[in-house]
Amino acid sequence: MFRWLTFSVVIVILDQITKFFAVQFLVLHEPKYICDGLNLTLMYNTGAAFSFLSDAGGWQRWFFIGVSCLVSIIIIIWMYNTILIGCKEEQKEEEVVSICNGRQESTEESVDSPFDKDGD
Repeated sequence: MFRWLTFSVVIVILDQITKFFAVQFLVLHEPKYICDGLNLTLMYNTGAAFSFLSDAGGWQRWFFIGVSCLVSIIIIIWMYNTILIGCKEEQKEEEVVSICNGRQESTEESVDSPFDKDGD
């Protein structure tokens, strides 16, 4: 889980760095030529994907922030529980094996054999 969480944090940091450089070095609505077929243009999207709800008055921003936070929390809890349950199942399997081995050893030691050398 921590590997994916670290990967996600790195992606968010890279995203913020590219946004910082875009704001610092690009002029709003003016294309910047990079090479043939590639221009960078600074634009702001006030709505959701493809400007969906862009004229809704601002409530959509907080709605989507809330939804994304809720989904992120659910995914983190799900990942934590998945790993925790997996670890507990492995631990239970090890305990069962050790208990079974312990019982086999103790029952083997406590069984009276008719072939005892002492004749007990």
